[in-house]
Amino acid sequence: MTRLRKTVYVVVAVITAYIFLNLGITLLSTAAQTQIHPVLLPWLALVLFAAYALASVGWAIYATNDRPEACKAPAKDIAAVRELRQRGVEVDSRVVNVFEEPGIA
Repeated sequence: MTRLRKTVYVVVAVITAYIFLNLGITLLSTAAQTQIHPVLLPWLALVLFAAYALASVGWAIYATNDRPEACKAPAKDIAAVRELRQRGVEVDSRVVNVFEEPGIA
């Protein structure tokens, strides 16, 4: 099952549950339906979405494998800037400032 399909299933389930609660199909008391439910559920949904988003980002950062070619790419860019300078090509000042920081060689 793809990630999109799982996401669609969860969204449909949450929307269906919210609609059932709004229509009064569930066996909630009238106080819960009129006072607690309209205020609490949207905030609860927002908090749960934020927690899910932070957990997803955290897991993606944790599970990302370091790749050696990603470490070599900036070194190639630095070498390319130096080669262009030797050939007399002006390099954008923003690029120059990035590659001339102390410690980058």
